[in-house]
Amino acid sequence: MKNLIVALLFLLVIISCDKFPGKTDYAGVPKSSKIAEKQGLLISKYLPSQKTVFIDGEKYEITDSWSSYRFRTKNSSEITKTNYEFLFDLRNVKTGKSLIDEKTTSTFLNKSVRNLEKNYGYSIGIGIESRLLSINYLKKEKPISPEIIKIEFKNGSQRQCIEFKKASH
Repeated sequence: MKNLIVALLFLLVIISCDKFPGKTDYAGVPKSSKIAEKQGLLISKYLPSQKTVFIDGEKYEITDSWSSYRFRTKNSSEITKTNYEFLFDLRNVKTGKSLIDEKTTSTFLNKSVRNLEKNYGYSIGIGIESRLLSINYLKKEKPISPEIIKIEFKNGSQRQCIEFKKASH
């Protein structure tokens, strides 16, 4: 219940950031680990235990995975350090499209991609940020980006667990 209240408050803050209708100052996450590193937002890169996963009969490749801070606002250079995100991108091997471009509903994510950790930040699992899969962490709950993050992918009745291990710096 506490996590739900925090999530609703976080959503309210995001919505209230709009200064003009249709305009927002909300700073999204970096679209890749390279961009995060260039912007000084990168916490750590992660290496998956396997590069390919199967979801609903389709083969996907994990192309990038990292943890990152974000800027306070879109046009700010001030970094928000009260929370951070673990982000990863999956690309369909046949089409080259992102998983998010093919399957965008939260129902799909809850059914086919699952965070196996018990304690994590704002949400109840995996979300979508800037066309990437993400897990939000509250820094007060997890001060350091986890050494290992376990994600489960479902393909029909089969389950595949991938461990994302923090890369050495």
